[in-house]
Amino acid sequence: MIWVILVVLVCEVVIFTQLMLSFQM
Repeated sequence: MIWVILVVLVCEVVIFTQLMLSFQM
């Protein structure tokens, strides 16, 4: 369960950072 939560959190951070970068570009 903990691994699933960690993976979801990492995915959220990666998607958020990519969205911010694409928005700035």
